[in-house]
Amino acid sequence: MRRLVVPIALAIGAFLALGATGASAHANLDSSDPSPSAVLDTGPKEIFLDFNEPVTPQDGAVELYDEGGDAVDIGRAQLSKDDSTVVIADGVPDLKDGLYVVAWRVVSSDGHVSQGAFTFQVGSGTTSVDAGALVGGVLEGRRAARGMPLALGVARFAAYLGVAVMLGGLVL
Repeated sequence: MRRLVVPIALAIGAFLALGATGASAHANLDSSDPSPSAVLDTGPKEIFLDFNEPVTPQDGAVELYDEGGDAVDIGRAQLSKDDSTVVIADGVPDLKDGLYVVAWRVVSSDGHVSQGAFTFQVGSGTTSVDAGALVGGVLEGRRAARGMPLALGVARFAAYLGVAVMLGGLVL
């Protein structure tokens, strides 16, 4: 029986190590209104985001930025009463012509934070703003709390370690 202890412990360790990969089922934006890269005659009255799974909006779940990178006050976004995959920000003021960035951040049903951003334009005039740089700047300014990913990683490691110790104790 003692000869089996080491191979069994190694098999359990390999199983736990290989099974510890992260889930890839994060919330993805399926559709929106306005849609990414849309050119609108007039600004929208609300921003509608539809995700592929139920989400929980966080503070700042939907934010709007003008082409100068300045925030436009749109109030607090809320989950639709009819559909847990839809987030709506309905306090959009009248927007002047220009390029705008919609930045979003939600917690997906698997507990991970998902975020992204896209642009739309009001008016058909040309803009000299680099949309990619504008989106990148907005996302950089909206990074989630710096310590949160580390804390979640430590907690996940502690949980796997606890399971390994428990199973090792059972084997011994």
